[in-house]
Amino acid sequence: MSPPWTFKKYEDEIFMQEGLFGTDGRHLDNPTLGYGTGGILKGKQYMISSTWNAPLEAFTLSGEFFNGTGIDTIFMPVHKAFQFLGWLDSQASLS
Repeated sequence: MSPPWTFKKYEDEIFMQEGLFGTDGRHLDNPTLGYGTGGILKGKQYMISSTWNAPLEAFTLSGEFFNGTGIDTIFMPVHKAFQFLGWLDSQASLS
C-alpha cells in the first residue's frame, strides 16, 4: 500500500541530487519553524495517476478498509516529498 520500489529508487536517485531541493526551509533566527518550505521548484505542479481494485467508498466511508481517510492520505508520503521540493499537487489539496 505504498509506492513501488522503483518509484522510491527514482526519488533517491533524482530528488537527492545537489541543488534540486535548496534548503530544508528553517531559518537561523528560529530553527524550529519553516521545515519543508525551502524547495526551489515553486510554482510547479504534479499529478498522481493510480489504479486501485477498490471502490471509492473503500477510501471515503468510515468503517470501510481505509476508514474514511480518503485517497490523498494514502499518498501523503508522496505529497510531502513533492512539497519539500516546492511543488504543489494539481488540486492544491495540501497547505
